[in-house]
Amino acid sequence: MCMDRCYVDFLCFDYESEIDNKEPPVVHWQAKKANREFMLYDQDEIEEPRYKRFTKPVAKSFTDLLSLME
Repeated sequence: MCMDRCYVDFLCFDYESEIDNKEPPVVHWQAKKANREFMLYDQDEIEEPRYKRFTKPVAKSFTDLLSLME
């Protein structure tokens, strides 16, 4: 995802957290926080973006997300 745009939040799959990637957790991508993290990265203040700083857990899997919406 393009981290230098801070105009829209997303629901995303977090493939880094899931070992087998069969049922990755769903997270809320916070665009403004992602942009701040990208700026730190772009200015060489950090080595790589720290995704946990701008993603919040929503559901353990897509199936769980669907259950929440019932």
